[in-house]
Amino acid sequence: DRRVRSALSKRSETKSQVLLHPKSVLAVLCAAVLGCSLCNVLRLLARRNGNLVHIRGGQVLDHEDATFGWETVAQVAQYHVDFAFIGVSGFADDGTLTDYQRAGAELRSRMLAAGKLPVLLADKTKFGQPKPVTIGNYEKTRRLVTDQSPPPDVRRQLTRRGIKVIVAR
Repeated sequence: DRRVRSALSKRSETKSQVLLHPKSVLAVLCAAVLGCSLCNVLRLLARRNGNLVHIRGGQVLDHEDATFGWETVAQVAQYHVDFAFIGVSGFADDGTLTDYQRAGAELRSRMLAAGKLPVLLADKTKFGQPKPVTIGNYEKTRRLVTDQSPPPDVRRQLTRRGIKVIVAR
């Protein structure tokens, strides 16, 4: 929404460093909030005010539109950025973040740790749909951008953890 755009716009004027988890939910967010594709977002970020854009290495997964694997996890651990946008595979009813695989959970955990302002991205299908592996390091997360408000139980847990829910419209 415009608050996310405004925050990004203000920060990007100061040579922001942004870490993106290029998952399908991020591509949807780019289209809905910024009005362009993920590739265009990367290009626009790279051409604005001296921003540095890095694309992580690793295996490209066709079902996630992302690079993945332990090489990717190791690389992310070396970054410290202003913003980290992380797609979430599932939320348990208690607000716990989850993923399908251990490597995916570790990648997201390290991305959360790398960002001064980590932002979670999840569509409505992720709520109440826990996956087998818990994602750590989301204590400093203060924003969740989604397409629909989470169920009351999940929203209460997120609020209790200090996470503000932003519904993109």
